Amino acid sequence: MIKNSVAALAAVLAMSAGFAGSASAETYPSRPIRLIVPYAPGGPADIMARLIGDKMSARLGQQVVVENKTGGGGVPALELLKAAPADGYTIAMGHDGNMAAAVSMFAKLPYDPVKDFAPISLLASSAVVLITNPTLGFKTVDDLIAAAKKAPGTLNYASAGIGSGGHFAASRFAAITGIDIVHIPYDGGSPAALAVVSNQSQLVFQSPVSAKPYIDSGQATGLAVASAERNPQLPNVPTLKESGVNFTQLSWYGLVARADVKPEIIEKLHKEVSEILAMPDVKADLEKRGLMAKSSTPAEFTAYLKSEIPLWADAVKLAGIKMQ
Repeated sequence: MIKNSVAALAAVLAMSAGFAGSASAETYPSRPIRLIVPYAPGGPADIMARLIGDKMSARLGQQVVVENKTGGGGVPALELLKAAPADGYTIAMGHDGNMAAAVSMFAKLPYDPVKDFAPISLLASSAVVLITNPTLGFKTVDDLIAAAKKAPGTLNYASAGIGSGGHFAASRFAAITGIDIVHIPYDGGSPAALAVVSNQSQLVFQSPVSAKPYIDSGQATGLAVASAERNPQLPNVPTLKESGVNFTQLSWYGLVARADVKPEIIEKLHKEVSEILAMPDVKADLEKRGLMAKSSTPAEFTAYLKSEIPLWADAVKLAGIKMQ
């Protein structure tokens, strides 16, 4: 009799827990959502996060608060997400650097990007553009290469941080062309671009969103884009392949949560993000900044991430980047 009563009580508690879990997913979100962005304000990831966050806030009825966690190639941002409660109220921006390249780049990565996080959706992709300070007089990629070979180690390049897309692009560019240039990491794309404009650094592989205003105003010279075709927003800037350097590089961004967040919450967030990325005004806003909207299902994001990790392992090896 006692055993039967205990069993019945356990069943009721299990059912109650199930109903409570379902209700919490149905009423989500009931308070603000924290969105961790791995770079400083003003960069492409930050601009995109705020654009999508504002749309989510309006649709969900709760504010999406962007928190910038800079440095470390975006790794601290995902480390912060991993340490947050698994309730769906903390999500983060992942990208090719902190989710794919970091696996090979860091000897002791504090998370497993596949096992520790639940993909919500890919957001966008973008190629990088090589810009220099106009006072240097470089008009072509050949001009830059010739100057670097004439005085090895005297030119330095800025990046949005160690392990960022710009860091990899410049490292690969140097390895392929046989030049010696010095890396100076900054906390975000905007500070890196400003370093070149002020001639604190001589060159940077930058996102179109940050580079275009400086190129248009004459504060920077656009030498080449690292894409297969010319960027529609920078039609007068040739590709690296056109300039005789045979490589391309595509950066991507996505939203992730902790792996143990309820599937219903992940699906709800995915639905919102997918519908936001399909909005004509959002697509147009991203495109004018050189970002191409790229939504996906959580399963598609997972498959894409798994395919990217070995590709970036090759890039890490070529660039010679290794962190402790």
